[in-house]
Amino acid sequence: MPTLSSISARRPTVDVVIPVHNNAETIEAVLSGLQAQLSQGDRVHVVDDGSTDDTLDRVRSLLRGEAKVPPFADRECSRLGDLCLYRTAHQGPAAARNAGLRNVSADIVLFLGGDTLPATTLLERHRAIHVSAPEDQVACLGSVT
Repeated sequence: MPTLSSISARRPTVDVVIPVHNNAETIEAVLSGLQAQLSQGDRVHVVDDGSTDDTLDRVRSLLRGEAKVPPFADRECSRLGDLCLYRTAHQGPAAARNAGLRNVSADIVLFLGGDTLPATTLLERHRAIHVSAPEDQVACLGSVT
């Protein structure tokens, strides 16, 4: 992964990893809140951790309107590649985060809960914090002000 100082001439990309387990009631709102914030090269990785409700169907409904990349055994992505859905056996949120992390390629990685509604400026604020300290390894926990 390049350092932010090496990409200062361009806008850093952000990959958001969202582990979900039975988050059918909230996942559409979470993804809708992120959709308007995505820039070229940004991607959202939803990792379903063995949900037994209709979480998978709700995420798939967002993929359904587009021609999709042919699905792998445990992965489906939108044609543009800005939303990917992965399925895993129920192993807990840490394992789901790690499964998503194995697929990121952006300059910045952000973890978000499947029931966490993003602020309208979440991605921009994270980009700004990371760009403000390009020589540092930056980690943000909790809210960004």
